[in-house]
Amino acid sequence: METMNEEEFIASWAKNREEYASTASKFMRGLPFAILFTLPIVLSVMLVYFLSPDWYAKMKLQREGIFTTIFVSLVIIVLFIAYFRMHLKWEENEDAYQRFLRKKENDAAK
Repeated sequence: METMNEEEFIASWAKNREEYASTASKFMRGLPFAILFTLPIVLSVMLVYFLSPDWYAKMKLQREGIFTTIFVSLVIIVLFIAYFRMHLKWEENEDAYQRFLRKKENDAAK
């Protein structure tokens, strides 16, 4: 016998599963968390840049494109986290949906 939460989940997931399956949807839904995840890195780089200009001047002599490299790396990290976190969440919801449907069919057959 299904609980009310299982029935609500089956109804909502049946309605939204195709919309959540698209790549663009996964990126857009995962973007806020991914940005929050990389925000401390951005803030620490900005603090070093603005609060310690002597250190930045020494580093600038060693490598010109360090901030470009950091920016590109952060963009790649944000995209990776945004997509794969939501893909994992979609897979978990899809697995639960299939499990609840099988349970419902087994209960109906009894």
